[in-house]
Amino acid sequence: MKSRTALFLDTSIQISRFFKSDDLKRRIQETTNRFDLRITGLVVRGEFRRRIFSQAQYLLNLLNRYQSAKRVQQHVNDELGGVQNQRKRNISLDLLGTYYPQSSDADHTARLKDLLRSLLMSGLEEFDDSVDSIIRDSACACGNERVREIEPYKKYALGSTSCKEQVGVCGIRHFLTQQNVNLSKIRDYLHHIPASQKSDEILRIEVAITELLSPSVNVEDRELCKKAGDLLIALESSGIPTFYTQNIKESQHLCPALGQTLLYRNNHADENDQVYENGK
Repeated sequence: MKSRTALFLDTSIQISRFFKSDDLKRRIQETTNRFDLRITGLVVRGEFRRRIFSQAQYLLNLLNRYQSAKRVQQHVNDELGGVQNQRKRNISLDLLGTYYPQSSDADHTARLKDLLRSLLMSGLEEFDDSVDSIIRDSACACGNERVREIEPYKKYALGSTSCKEQVGVCGIRHFLTQQNVNLSKIRDYLHHIPASQKSDEILRIEVAITELLSPSVNVEDRELCKKAGDLLIALESSGIPTFYTQNIKESQHLCPALGQTLLYRNNHADENDQVYENGK
């Protein structure tokens, strides 16, 4: 029987598949189509929900306040202009740009409200349908959360984003007890990387691994999904030979540590994916 090729899609790629330009989405699809199986993980699902849906709720609130898509876009540019808000600003502008009909401001505003509500209500189902499989070994409780509508177009319960709120429910603690071999591989690989080549998150990952390999660690208190999410995603992807991302700073070290091929996609649709095997 011919072996089937599998590709793991991280959060950055999943977000781009939904909300970036048509040209970029087409290039990503060309890559994913070369593989038999498109796979992601429960931690990725949780990150997607946390990043996208919080901004969708934020934009709906602004649309209700201003009743003008143009004024909302200006507000986003003004309020989220700092470096610390860059990710939130980019996601908000991507959402506004994705849902941009050629119409009057009033019509655009009404359409945006409908589309953002649809995203909140059915976005997770679309996320699930966009891949062939979701690895659920982590049993991440936040990754299993759903969105509940309280008042149409106005108020939504987006679900928990904190491990501390999921004590006794989240399976990350048990998942990590089974990952000592992979944690050690990553620790040993990172040990040989010059400090100047380590991002802030890689430094946090090193600290987290030291703590996780200690028998007395309290996993929930660490809130790893927020502080070292790339580590959890790397661990849940570890059985998949190829890892697809737009985030190279951490993946360039985590993938070779786990023996994976890294595919990196930048935001320039006219350029090809970069392929890194064994960290090269």
